[in-house]
Amino acid sequence: MYIIKMVSYTIETKIRALENKTKEKVSDLISNPKKYKETILELYPKSLNTQALLINLPMVLIKHGDERAAGLTEETIAKLRKNSDEWLKKRNDTNQKAQETKQYVPFDKLEERAKMKAKTPTEHLVFALYFHQPPVRNDYVGMEVVKAIKDAVDPNKNYYIRERKAFVFRNYKTKNKYGVARIPASAETHKAILKYVRVMKSHILLSAVNVSGILKDLCNETINGVRHSFISTWLKEKPRTPSEKAEMAQMMLHSVALQGEYEYFTKDPAKDPDVLD
Repeated sequence: MYIIKMVSYTIETKIRALENKTKEKVSDLISNPKKYKETILELYPKSLNTQALLINLPMVLIKHGDERAAGLTEETIAKLRKNSDEWLKKRNDTNQKAQETKQYVPFDKLEERAKMKAKTPTEHLVFALYFHQPPVRNDYVGMEVVKAIKDAVDPNKNYYIRERKAFVFRNYKTKNKYGVARIPASAETHKAILKYVRVMKSHILLSAVNVSGILKDLCNETINGVRHSFISTWLKEKPRTPSEKAEMAQMMLHSVALQGEYEYFTKDPAKDPDVLD
């Protein structure tokens, strides 16, 4: 069996790093559950998430029928599963406590401040891209504006299609999950893009622009902060169905699991005057 087809790129990368650091094959490492756990804790003493991911690694290999776990006995598997359950629970409990302390500024408050501060063509475009539709990551930088889909010829480039008033994302973090993503632009965003192209005399959006820096100037939040605020606000507006959550996750080019991690508690600017300043 060919392992790249079986486990994720993230897992495979971790395996290679682990084997490089220990100078041992992962199949040999996981054959001794006690030593394996001690090795992971020694190599990654400060990262609970990495500890949990790697201590759970044998269970992932077993689940996928990977040949690197083929020689494990039932007794060894039981010990590996016990370690995995323990560390996954520890990670989840820790993350839950951290989640309860996280706060966000309501999206409408950020939008109000950003709208008031946006002055230049670049600021107006960034405002439209991140406040007039579900905000994606830093995937607009270098995007090319073309007339029709037939003009979007580079398979590794992101495009804005004027005729369709839509974005075509081909190069982004979760492309292995969603493939080519086609996301419609709001009327306000479409107008902002056309104005940017006309005023800046460029069909390339935000070339060499620090988008998080601009957002920080506009609303005192980075791209991640705006995304956290948007999804937290959206999730708290009303109960969302699984299909609605899945659709919104795809619009934002991230997973439903990550969407859940973005749900923070509200930070009230009226009680915390430094939130937006």
